[in-house]
Amino acid sequence: WRDWSSDVCSSDLYDAFLHLKNLKVLLMDDNFLFHDKGLPAQFGALTNLEKLRLSYNIFEGELESGDAPVLGLMTKLTHLELESNYFSGSLPKAISTMDQLTYLYMRRNDMSFDLNFLKNGQFGNMCKFFFFSG
Repeated sequence: WRDWSSDVCSSDLYDAFLHLKNLKVLLMDDNFLFHDKGLPAQFGALTNLEKLRLSYNIFEGELESGDAPVLGLMTKLTHLELESNYFSGSLPKAISTMDQLTYLYMRRNDMSFDLNFLKNGQFGNMCKFFFFSG
């Protein structure tokens, strides 16, 4: 468990995540974290992560790029909160395969949301979705 909420962190911090493979909860809201290519590739090392909260930072670009499929590696996520960043593009397909996800909070980004995967009956355990753009 590591709570970095409300700390000002530099972008040099991302390499530290390569050594946190057993981390289960990461709370880094309100940090002024910046990355212009979606989620930093180093977050892909967090394969045991269950809760990821990165709201109110300055992440921008496509949430998941083909070069660094970060979310696809986080198969144990139950809670994903990325509110109020500058993500663009569409909801990554990796989210549709997260069968343990119960909370998804994505509002206040510049993203489009294709929710057709919900028609397959996935996310029976989902408690809350928040997808509003703008």
